[in-house]
Amino acid sequence: MTFTIATETRDINSNLDQIRSVGKVPAVMYGAGTPSTPIMLSHKDTVKLYKQAGGSTIITLQTDKGQKSALIHDADIDPVSHQLRHIDFLIIDENKTLTLSIPLHFIGEAPAEKQGLGVLVKSVHEIEIEIPAKDLPPSLDVDLTSIITLEDNIYAKDIKIPVSAKLITHGDVIVATVSVVKEEAEGPTTIDFDSIAVEEKGKKDGEETEETVETKTEK
Repeated sequence: MTFTIATETRDINSNLDQIRSVGKVPAVMYGAGTPSTPIMLSHKDTVKLYKQAGGSTIITLQTDKGQKSALIHDADIDPVSHQLRHIDFLIIDENKTLTLSIPLHFIGEAPAEKQGLGVLVKSVHEIEIEIPAKDLPPSLDVDLTSIITLEDNIYAKDIKIPVSAKLITHGDVIVATVSVVKEEAEGPTTIDFDSIAVEEKGKKDGEETEETVETKTEK
Protein backbone atom coordinates (compact mmCIF):
# COMPACT_ATOMS: atom_id res chain seq x y z
CA MET A 1 0.00 0.00 0.00
CA THR A 2 1.29 3.45 -0.91
CA PHE A 3 0.58 6.59 1.08
CA THR A 4 0.53 10.10 -0.36
CA ILE A 5 -0.40 13.30 1.43
CA ALA A 6 -0.48 16.95 0.38
CA THR A 7 1.47 19.52 2.39
CA GLU A 8 1.48 23.31 2.60
CA THR A 9 4.39 25.48 3.62
CA ARG A 10 3.91 27.65 6.70
CA ASP A 11 5.76 30.49 8.32
CA ILE A 12 8.09 29.35 11.08
CA ASN A 13 6.62 32.03 13.36
CA SER A 14 3.00 31.09 12.65
CA ASN A 15 0.61 30.55 15.56
CA LEU A 16 0.33 26.76 15.96
CA ASP A 17 -2.94 26.87 17.89
CA GLN A 18 -4.47 28.96 15.13
CA ILE A 19 -3.32 26.40 12.55
CA ARG A 20 -4.95 23.61 14.57
CA SER A 21 -8.18 25.60 14.92
CA VAL A 22 -8.71 25.50 11.14
CA GLY A 23 -8.29 21.72 10.88
CA LYS A 24 -4.58 21.59 10.12
CA VAL A 25 -1.65 19.83 11.80
CA PRO A 26 1.65 21.73 12.07
CA ALA A 27 4.61 19.63 10.98
CA VAL A 28 8.23 19.76 9.93
CA MET A 29 10.22 17.81 7.34
CA TYR A 30 14.00 17.35 7.20
CA GLY A 31 16.74 14.94 6.13
CA ALA A 32 18.50 13.70 2.97
CA GLY A 33 19.79 17.17 2.16
CA THR A 34 16.45 18.84 2.87
CA PRO A 35 16.79 21.63 5.45
CA SER A 36 14.28 21.70 8.30
CA THR A 37 11.12 23.02 6.66
CA PRO A 38 7.91 23.95 8.54
CA ILE A 39 4.77 22.63 6.84
CA MET A 40 1.14 21.89 7.67
CA LEU A 41 -1.28 19.18 6.59
CA SER A 42 -4.95 18.28 6.80
CA HIS A 43 -5.63 17.02 10.34
CA LYS A 44 -8.10 14.39 9.14
CA ASP A 45 -5.75 13.03 6.46
CA THR A 46 -2.73 13.08 8.78
CA VAL A 47 -4.48 11.15 11.57
CA LYS A 48 -5.51 8.49 9.05
CA LEU A 49 -1.97 8.38 7.69
CA TYR A 50 -0.45 8.09 11.17
CA LYS A 51 -2.70 5.15 12.10
CA GLN A 52 -2.17 3.24 8.86
CA ALA A 53 1.45 3.93 7.97
CA GLY A 54 3.16 3.91 11.35
CA GLY A 55 6.86 4.68 11.49
CA SER A 56 8.24 2.15 9.02
CA THR A 57 6.23 2.79 5.86
CA ILE A 58 7.46 5.15 3.17
CA ILE A 59 5.15 8.11 2.60
CA THR A 60 5.09 10.42 -0.40
CA LEU A 61 4.85 14.07 0.60
CA GLN A 62 3.51 16.40 -2.06
CA THR A 63 5.35 19.68 -1.53
CA ASP A 64 5.71 22.92 -3.47
CA LYS A 65 9.15 21.62 -4.52
CA GLY A 66 7.92 18.28 -5.79
CA GLN A 67 7.37 14.87 -4.24
CA LYS A 68 9.56 13.65 -1.40
CA SER A 69 9.80 10.19 0.17
CA ALA A 70 9.59 10.27 3.95
CA LEU A 71 9.00 8.34 7.16
CA ILE A 72 7.05 9.47 10.20
CA HIS A 73 9.90 10.19 12.60
CA ASP A 74 8.04 11.59 15.60
CA ALA A 75 4.54 12.63 16.64
CA ASP A 76 3.25 14.76 19.49
CA ILE A 77 -0.01 13.42 20.94
CA ASP A 78 -1.91 15.44 23.55
CA PRO A 79 -1.97 13.30 26.75
CA VAL A 80 -5.46 14.48 27.70
CA SER A 81 -7.40 14.84 24.43
CA HIS A 82 -5.26 12.27 22.55
CA GLN A 83 -5.29 14.62 19.56
CA LEU A 84 -2.38 14.72 17.13
CA ARG A 85 -0.68 18.07 17.76
CA HIS A 86 2.50 17.94 15.67
CA ILE A 87 4.36 15.52 13.43
CA ASP A 88 7.93 15.19 12.12
CA PHE A 89 8.75 13.69 8.73
CA LEU A 90 12.21 12.32 7.96
CA ILE A 91 13.01 12.72 4.26
CA ILE A 92 14.88 9.68 2.91
CA ASP A 93 16.81 8.70 -0.19
CA GLU A 94 15.23 5.48 -1.44
CA ASN A 95 18.54 4.48 -3.03
CA LYS A 96 20.30 4.42 0.34
CA THR A 97 20.30 1.99 3.25
CA LEU A 98 18.39 2.68 6.46
CA THR A 99 18.73 1.25 9.95
CA LEU A 100 15.49 1.29 11.90
CA SER A 101 13.13 -0.76 14.06
CA ILE A 102 10.36 -2.68 12.31
CA PRO A 103 7.19 -3.66 14.24
CA LEU A 104 6.39 -7.36 14.59
CA HIS A 105 3.05 -8.84 13.55
CA PHE A 106 2.24 -12.01 15.50
CA ILE A 107 0.19 -14.56 13.58
CA GLY A 108 -1.23 -17.97 14.43
CA GLU A 109 -1.63 -19.58 17.83
CA ALA A 110 1.05 -21.30 19.89
CA PRO A 111 0.12 -25.02 20.31
CA ALA A 112 1.85 -25.05 23.72
CA GLU A 113 -0.54 -22.38 24.99
CA LYS A 114 -3.54 -23.97 23.28
CA GLN A 115 -2.80 -27.25 25.09
CA GLY A 116 -2.75 -25.43 28.42
CA LEU A 117 0.96 -25.89 29.06
CA GLY A 118 1.47 -22.22 29.83
CA VAL A 119 0.85 -18.63 28.77
CA LEU A 120 2.25 -16.94 25.67
CA VAL A 121 4.79 -14.23 26.46
CA LYS A 122 5.73 -11.71 23.75
CA SER A 123 9.05 -10.30 24.93
CA VAL A 124 9.83 -8.13 21.90
CA HIS A 125 7.48 -6.16 19.66
CA GLU A 126 9.98 -4.81 17.13
CA ILE A 127 13.43 -5.67 15.82
CA GLU A 128 16.08 -3.50 14.25
CA ILE A 129 17.31 -4.17 10.73
CA GLU A 130 19.49 -2.52 8.11
CA ILE A 131 17.81 -2.41 4.72
CA PRO A 132 17.66 -0.44 1.45
CA ALA A 133 14.87 2.11 1.76
CA LYS A 134 13.11 0.78 -1.34
CA ASP A 135 12.73 -2.66 0.32
CA LEU A 136 11.42 -1.37 3.65
CA PRO A 137 8.56 -3.57 4.98
CA PRO A 138 5.77 -2.03 7.11
CA SER A 139 6.02 -4.98 9.54
CA LEU A 140 7.50 -8.47 9.95
CA ASP A 141 5.44 -11.60 10.58
CA VAL A 142 6.13 -13.89 13.54
CA ASP A 143 4.56 -17.35 13.21
CA LEU A 144 3.56 -18.55 16.69
CA THR A 145 2.61 -22.06 15.53
CA SER A 146 6.24 -23.13 15.94
CA ILE A 147 5.96 -22.99 19.74
CA ILE A 148 4.84 -26.57 20.33
CA THR A 149 6.45 -27.32 23.72
CA LEU A 150 7.70 -25.28 26.67
CA GLU A 151 11.23 -25.74 25.33
CA ASP A 152 10.40 -23.97 22.06
CA ASN A 153 11.26 -20.29 21.72
CA ILE A 154 11.15 -17.88 18.81
CA TYR A 155 14.36 -15.87 18.53
CA ALA A 156 15.08 -12.71 16.57
CA LYS A 157 17.19 -14.78 14.17
CA ASP A 158 14.13 -16.96 13.39
CA ILE A 159 12.13 -14.07 11.93
CA LYS A 160 12.07 -13.90 8.15
CA ILE A 161 13.41 -10.57 6.90
CA PRO A 162 13.84 -9.37 3.31
CA VAL A 163 16.82 -10.86 1.47
CA SER A 164 18.37 -7.41 1.17
CA ALA A 165 18.11 -6.80 4.92
CA LYS A 166 20.59 -7.41 7.72
CA LEU A 167 19.48 -8.18 11.29
CA ILE A 168 20.88 -5.65 13.77
CA THR A 169 19.07 -6.90 16.88
CA HIS A 170 21.07 -9.73 18.51
CA GLY A 171 19.90 -13.00 16.99
CA ASP A 172 19.55 -14.78 20.35
CA VAL A 173 17.04 -12.30 21.74
CA ILE A 174 13.85 -14.21 22.64
CA VAL A 175 10.86 -12.74 20.84
CA ALA A 176 8.14 -15.10 22.04
CA THR A 177 7.81 -18.13 24.30
CA VAL A 178 5.24 -20.02 26.36
CA SER A 179 5.91 -19.85 30.07
CA VAL A 180 4.43 -21.77 32.99
CA VAL A 181 2.48 -19.55 35.35
CA LYS A 182 3.70 -20.10 38.90
CA GLU A 183 1.05 -20.20 41.59
CA GLU A 184 1.25 -17.33 44.00
CA ALA A 185 2.62 -18.24 47.40
CA GLU A 186 0.21 -18.09 50.31
CA GLY A 187 0.07 -14.70 51.90
CA PRO A 188 1.77 -14.05 55.25
CA THR A 189 -0.07 -15.26 58.34
CA THR A 190 -2.01 -12.48 60.01
CA ILE A 191 -0.77 -11.83 63.52
CA ASP A 192 -3.34 -10.81 66.12
CA PHE A 193 -1.31 -8.36 68.19
CA ASP A 194 -4.28 -7.65 70.48
CA SER A 195 -4.41 -11.31 71.55
CA ILE A 196 -0.67 -11.32 72.18
CA ALA A 197 -0.97 -8.19 74.27
CA VAL A 198 -3.77 -9.70 76.35
CA GLU A 199 -1.84 -12.96 76.79
CA GLU A 200 1.32 -11.15 77.86
CA LYS A 201 -0.68 -9.05 80.29
CA GLY A 202 -2.22 -12.21 81.74
CA LYS A 203 1.21 -13.74 82.27
CA LYS A 204 2.46 -10.65 84.05
CA ASP A 205 -0.61 -10.53 86.25
CA GLY A 206 -0.14 -14.20 87.11
CA GLU A 207 3.52 -13.69 87.97
CA GLU A 208 2.71 -10.77 90.22
CA THR A 209 0.05 -12.84 92.01
CA GLU A 210 2.50 -15.67 92.69
CA GLU A 211 5.08 -13.26 94.06
CA THR A 212 2.45 -11.68 96.29
CA VAL A 213 1.40 -15.08 97.66
CA GLU A 214 5.01 -16.05 98.38
CA THR A 215 5.61 -12.77 100.19
CA LYS A 216 2.54 -13.21 102.34
CA THR A 217 3.51 -16.81 103.15
CA GLU A 218 6.99 -15.78 104.27
CA LYS A 219 5.48 -13.22 106.60
